[in-house]
Amino acid sequence: MKNTEFSFAEQIIVLLMAVMAMLSTIPVISFMQRIRQEEKSGHTEHLLVRAVSRFSLFASYFIISLIASVLLMFLTALGFWSAGSITMESAPSFGTFIEAAMAYLPALWVMLELSMVLIAYLPNKSFLIYLYLGFSFICIYIGAIAQLPEWVKKLSLFGHIPQIPVADMDAPRLAIITAIAIILFILGFIGYRRRDLTM
Repeated sequence: MKNTEFSFAEQIIVLLMAVMAMLSTIPVISFMQRIRQEEKSGHTEHLLVRAVSRFSLFASYFIISLIASVLLMFLTALGFWSAGSITMESAPSFGTFIEAAMAYLPALWVMLELSMVLIAYLPNKSFLIYLYLGFSFICIYIGAIAQLPEWVKKLSLFGHIPQIPVADMDAPRLAIITAIAIILFILGFIGYRRRDLTM
C-alpha cells in the first residue's frame, strides 16, 4: 500500500513541479519584457545617448532574468522538499527535488530567449510569449488531469522535460534544449543591436 501511495505522490510532484516551473516563467519573462516598456516610455533613448551600449542594456535585463529563473526553481525545490518532509513518510531527498526543479531550467531559458527574440525582431508582438505560456499550461495541466495523449503534452516545451522523480534524468535532451536556448540568445542580441528602437 505504501508503494502505491508513494507512486501517486511522485506523480503529484511531477505535475506540481511542471506547474510551478511555468508559473516561475511569468516573472522571468515579465522582467525581460520591461525593456520593451522602457522603450515605449522613451526611457531607453535617454540611457543609450549616454555611455550605455545596447548590448549592456539588453544584457542587464537578461542577466537579472536568468538569475531569477535559477533562484525561483531553487525555492520551488526547497518548498516542495519542506512540505514533503512534513507530510510524507518516505519523501524524496532534497537532492531529488533539486534535480527535478533544475531540469526545468533549460525550458525557462528557452522561454526567456524566445521573449528576447520577439523583442528584438517583432517588438509589437512580444506579448505572444504569454500566449504560448498559457497554451503550455493547458497542454501540461489539463493534459495530465484529463489524461490526454502524450503528444498533446509534447506540444509544449515543458512537455519535453524529464519527469523526475518518475523518470530518469535525460541529459542529452536537456543539452539539446539548452543549445536551442543559446542559439536564441545569440539571435536575440544580434537582432536587438540592429533594430530600430522606435518600432
